[in-house]
Amino acid sequence: MKTGATRTYKKWQGKGLGKALLLDAVQRSIRASREVSARLLIVHSISAEAEDFYLHHGFIRLPVETTTFAIDLIKFADLN
Repeated sequence: MKTGATRTYKKWQGKGLGKALLLDAVQRSIRASREVSARLLIVHSISAEAEDFYLHHGFIRLPVETTTFAIDLIKFADLN
């Protein structure tokens, strides 16, 4: 599965909003993956800050493209 880019305005950064939005997107993807047999959630980074954000939240950088990250939905669901 692939999600579109999301951003948090500077004045809202550091308040947990981005984390909450990401968690919601991952949880929705987990539910949808049961219907379409998806295993990974893929995101594209739009900045170095976004790359750090995704890495911090358990995504791994895909070797194909340096700005593309993925998280294993099955492992994430098992942890949460």
